[in-house]
Amino acid sequence: MTDRLTYLLIALASLLLTACSVFDDHMYGPNGERKVSVSFVLALGSSDAPLTKAETWDPEDPSDDNDGIGYDPKVIGSGYDNTIDPGTLQVVLYHNASGDFIGQVDDLTYHHAGETENDMNLYEFTGSLLMDEDLVDSQITCKMMVFANMPESQREIISGGVNVSGLEALKFTRFTVGDLRKDTEYIPMWGVKTVEMNLSEGPGTKDLGTIYALRAMAKVEVKVSEELADDYTLTEMNICNLNASGYVLPGNALEQGATEDLQLAGCLNVLDSDQYVSPVVTSEGSSSLAMYIPEKDNHGFPSEISVTLKYNGGAAPQVICPESTIRFTEYKLGKPSEDDADIYDVIRNHNYIFEITGISPDGLRFIVSVKDLDLGGIYGFIYDQDMQ
Repeated sequence: MTDRLTYLLIALASLLLTACSVFDDHMYGPNGERKVSVSFVLALGSSDAPLTKAETWDPEDPSDDNDGIGYDPKVIGSGYDNTIDPGTLQVVLYHNASGDFIGQVDDLTYHHAGETENDMNLYEFTGSLLMDEDLVDSQITCKMMVFANMPESQREIISGGVNVSGLEALKFTRFTVGDLRKDTEYIPMWGVKTVEMNLSEGPGTKDLGTIYALRAMAKVEVKVSEELADDYTLTEMNICNLNASGYVLPGNALEQGATEDLQLAGCLNVLDSDQYVSPVVTSEGSSSLAMYIPEKDNHGFPSEISVTLKYNGGAAPQVICPESTIRFTEYKLGKPSEDDADIYDVIRNHNYIFEITGISPDGLRFIVSVKDLDLGGIYGFIYDQDMQ
């Protein structure tokens, strides 16, 4: 009887050791790191409704940051503007004080968390993070970064464990001429959030809250007004003197506690180039054409837009190539200002819309509005240009 009891205890101990071994394999990484489960919401939309002035810049003075109005990129955009390739999504954590790499969240799974038309772009993610054993029984402050739609070479830098300061050099190459979505399949995006992780609480998923994503490119769109759309379509749009590449992070990015804290003043972060490109997008005939482009400082060597239209109201289609170009500047008395102070830079996460309201063989009459890609509200300037 004693021998049977001994064998039973040995067998039971073996089962317990096996169970512990399985548990250890599940909870630890290959180098003894502790595996921590985390969850967070990636926001490309918002449940905030209605929109308030507090969520926008002052349209009367878009460069004024003295009133506490910040850069709030959290409200829903549309379609392609919000597309994320899940295979490119990277979530990394850094020590808030030193900026040293802590780890990358892996095994990401997600589901749609939005319930209304105002929050259709909310996605809840879960994943796991390998952390050094000496961090597990402590409470730490982390800088959480999220990246999406990044080129592979830049994803390798992020995964390589560089200090957070090394992220300032991350860049992307603009879209190829002809097919604007070949090289960088979707718009590069970035976000930041300061999070507190109390690892001394023991096992369980750590909720990191909501992190908002910001697009690293601007959208430039030319469209024909509804009054002209029956007779005119756009067949070509060309923007000259564009930068070939751009920085992923905006200016002052590493100083922010959250993406939505970023201010308009100082956020421009232009990757200057010795060689400029002049891409063209074409169509058989469309009411609007658009490009997604890196940020551009238009002081000194400005970008300008040329368009080709097709008149469909006659017996046969007629091609119209206006000699005048559309410029990123204020227009005074119907003409582009020559004052350097009136020039507008191309800023990320903005939509520059040029709506053509009048057409002649050598000129255009149009209205321009600048919209945040998310909010869809008017920011900055609107003006008319008389036909030249």
